[in-house]
Amino acid sequence: MLADTQRCKFVCPELDIDEIIPITFTLDDVRLRGMQALWDNSIYLGLVDDVDVDVVEAQCFNMVSGFRTVGRNMRLKLQTRSGILKGRGAL
Repeated sequence: MLADTQRCKFVCPELDIDEIIPITFTLDDVRLRGMQALWDNSIYLGLVDDVDVDVVEAQCFNMVSGFRTVGRNMRLKLQTRSGILKGRGAL
């Protein structure tokens, strides 16, 4: 997931998300939005409702133009915790 506050964009190509965000978006906001997107996707795929989401990597860089900070570039990698689904029946 990538959030760029200079361009006011939040992008997650794996989940086909391309949204406009405010300039004040923070890394915590990116984490919450990403977790919500993964939860929504897991429900769409028919997985259980209480999927655990882990933060694998989080980075935040200030974008500088001249001697001024003009925005932030935030990159976040999230994953759902793997496991065995219970109650799926016999094969």
